[in-house]
Amino acid sequence: MSAEIIDGRAIANDILDELRARITYRRRSGKSIPKLVAVVVGDDPASRTYVRNKSRSASDVGMESDVVVVPESTSDSKLAAILRDLNDRSDVHGIILQLPIPAHLDEVAAISNICLEKDVDGLTDASLGRLSRGDPVHSPATPAGIIEILKRSKISTEGSHVVIVGRSMLVGRPLSIMLSQRGSGLNAIVTLVHTGAQSLGDFTRFADILIVATGQVNTITTDLVRTGATVIDVGTNWISDSTRKSGRRLVGDVDFAGVQSVAGAVTPVPGGVGPMTVAMLLSNTLSAAVMLDGE
Repeated sequence: MSAEIIDGRAIANDILDELRARITYRRRSGKSIPKLVAVVVGDDPASRTYVRNKSRSASDVGMESDVVVVPESTSDSKLAAILRDLNDRSDVHGIILQLPIPAHLDEVAAISNICLEKDVDGLTDASLGRLSRGDPVHSPATPAGIIEILKRSKISTEGSHVVIVGRSMLVGRPLSIMLSQRGSGLNAIVTLVHTGAQSLGDFTRFADILIVATGQVNTITTDLVRTGATVIDVGTNWISDSTRKSGRRLVGDVDFAGVQSVAGAVTPVPGGVGPMTVAMLLSNTLSAAVMLDGE
């Protein structure tokens, strides 16, 4: 068996095309153009790259975007003031705080300064609370992207056993809530497990859909996957590779070559979940503009 490779980049491009058409219509109708603002604390190269990619994608679909760079030495109170000022700006529809932030800052408190309506990452306590009761304003971008991959690939979650490996507040926990809720393309039977499990295979081998978000290379190997299962790899890990000019390459949490021989479908890294996260972030920003404009 050779698994179907799910092209997340192609699916993301379809979503971006849809957003571009909707924003073009808004522009012609004299409505506000969605604007996304990213706040970056410090000068971390990876964070700068991620934000640059988001800004480029925003521009490609006709959105406006801006980046606010804050000195690494900033205080919790100064960061809070910056985020609250963005809340008050009528020209700003979506706000993200690029993570991680320096260790001396309180990440949870910082994120919670973003108002519910503009929290397009869906990460504030208010957003997660609304999500848990099945009434989200903006769903977290990466979990939403994973669900969209499954829907557009015609992989049903209705009554399927979905095993999520990884319990982070960015992916695992919110995704488990979203997939288990009632509704078309959801309604799954969800098991949330983590790498501390004594025998991970006792859980993963029973998955119809296996979603892996641990941040650890080769968390999932061939022997941990049921034949024919769908495997969604959320991981992004850099490993050394002397054959590359940069000396490194990006891999996921799954042994892709091995798992490809037993799975029914699998997402690659890069080119799987990553592009979907950006697409859903921009989709949330457009939704925020519509909501804030009272449409």
